[in-house]
Amino acid sequence: MDLKDYAASIGYYDERSTSSRTALLVGYSGSGKTTLAGTFPSPFVLDADKGGASLSLLHIPYLELHRGDKTHEICMKVLDDIGKKRGPFEKLEVKTLVLDSLTALGDFLLVEAMMYPWRNTKLIPTSPEKLRPDQNHYGMVLIRYKNIIKMAQDLGLNIVATSGVRTETDSNGNITRMIPSLTGSYREIVAHDFDELYYLRVQVLGKIRKFYVHTQPFGSFDLARSKSKKPIIEAVIEDPTYEKIFKIDSEGVKGK
Repeated sequence: MDLKDYAASIGYYDERSTSSRTALLVGYSGSGKTTLAGTFPSPFVLDADKGGASLSLLHIPYLELHRGDKTHEICMKVLDDIGKKRGPFEKLEVKTLVLDSLTALGDFLLVEAMMYPWRNTKLIPTSPEKLRPDQNHYGMVLIRYKNIIKMAQDLGLNIVATSGVRTETDSNGNITRMIPSLTGSYREIVAHDFDELYYLRVQVLGKIRKFYVHTQPFGSFDLARSKSKKPIIEAVIEDPTYEKIFKIDSEGVKGK
């Protein structure tokens, strides 16, 4: 049996149609991150950023998380329910998990780590106002960030996460780097968990607001990248949607 016949016997693997996508959308507040995430196929949102009003207008199902919740436990339970089609997910089809935003989620995970430290294998609630986060707390945040994303990946879902922007400056106050605004060391390694990173911005012209997504490095944000294997002629998409971004990904030209 030659290679072609062997491939035919086990089924052809089409990466474009069967593989899930992981995308991180980075931008300042109001840059259209949540709206863009909502254009992905059959989204469900873990909402840590109080985006319920806009999500409701977009008719997107979501679960609102709150500071002081057992955030990691809730997220893992939701993902388990999605995978087993249990509870509300028995009838609700989910193809995309949206984490909106990783910035707020990290704060929730840090508070959780301080409120419920492990002591003698039992969780003992502690007020975070009485504690200062230490290295162990930040280490737990990193583990839990990655737990949530890894479990979603294992379910074969698209993962779309949003993040604010953190700027770093030199001694003269000039911006030297822009990176995702995340809790602890995860900001330095988050790019490894996502296939694609996009930088979003909004331009206000009078009463008109135009939204743009950059699929290649822009200014001091040098992490932006597309999964496309073809040359990208235009790296900026106006009023971005899932279809426009991945038209670029497949064709290497600006989506219309």
